[in-house]
Amino acid sequence: MSDIVKEGYLTKSPPPGKMKGWKKRWFRFRKATPQSKPRLEYFENQQSAAKGEQPKGVINLADCLAVKEGECQPQKNHFVFNVETSDRVYQLLCADKAEMDEWIQTICAELFQTPVPSALASAVPSITGPPPSTPAPFKPAPTPPQQEEPSNETPWLYGPLKREEAEAMLRDGGLADGLFLVR
Repeated sequence: MSDIVKEGYLTKSPPPGKMKGWKKRWFRFRKATPQSKPRLEYFENQQSAAKGEQPKGVINLADCLAVKEGECQPQKNHFVFNVETSDRVYQLLCADKAEMDEWIQTICAELFQTPVPSALASAVPSITGPPPSTPAPFKPAPTPPQQEEPSNETPWLYGPLKREEAEAMLRDGGLADGLFLVR
């Protein structure tokens, strides 16, 4: 079974600080396997990918923070989506909006297990990970017990306070429930 989820031409932005222009590349989205992390590989063209050549570059998606629609200019046929990693934001240009939506949906479904329904794709410009957990059924919160009024004996400190002093105050205070220190 192949780990290739999607392939196609995208135009990639240059790295920050580089003067080179945007380059059209053949992209291959590979899902995670026991041997490898999820990634976007890009090649000079489709033929070099088909020949099994090494990719020109790899975008590691294991540390992907977000995949979202970028600044699009439909009048110029510029449909951009961003892949944000801890290292860099990659801007990828698609031929049309449908293709852009498909790339975003495919990557999000695989990385974050949150597919974006096609009818909502344009209304949901950003999907970020990790996925939310399934919410528990609604239960009304229990009524909290009556709180005692704060006493005037509560120490209030103003001014600089070193970490060691704060730890000593907590230690000397007995670490009672409800005791905390805001630094």
